[in-house]
Amino acid sequence: MAVCKWKKRFAERRTDGLRDLPRSGAPARYTHRDVLKVVNTACSRPKAARWTVRDLAEASGTGMKKSRVHQILKSLDLKPHQHRMWLFPNEKDPEFERKELEVFGLYVNPPENSVVLCVDEKPAIQARERLIPARRCSREGPRG
Repeated sequence: MAVCKWKKRFAERRTDGLRDLPRSGAPARYTHRDVLKVVNTACSRPKAARWTVRDLAEASGTGMKKSRVHQILKSLDLKPHQHRMWLFPNEKDPEFERKELEVFGLYVNPPENSVVLCVDEKPAIQARERLIPARRCSREGPRG
C-alpha cells in the first residue's frame, strides 16, 4: 500500500513528491538553538563528577524537561555520563558559537538539492606505528 502511494506521488510531482507533507499537530516547542544549547552543555565540563539528565536540563537554560533532554541525547547517541575527558572549543574565537550554529543548521536543515558531508580531522588522535609488525611473506610458498 505504501509503495503505491509513493510511486503515485513520484509520478505526479517527481522528486518533490518524495518530500514529507505538512503534518497536523502543535508546532515544535524548542528551536534548533535550544537543542544546540543542550548539546553544548552536555559536552562541557560538569559541575559535579558527571552529568545527569536532570542537571543537563537545568544547566542548559532552555526550560526543557529531563525526558526531552534524554530524547535529544539518545537521538544523537551522546553519553556525557560516560566521558572521562573533556574537549573544549577554542576560547580565543568569539565567533565560535555563531559558526557552530551554522554548521549545525546544515545538518538539521540542508539546502535544497544538496549533500552535506562532514570530514573530521581528529586532531586529538595521533598516527602511531603498528602494535604488531606485519608479517613478511615467504618466497618459497607453502611447504609440502
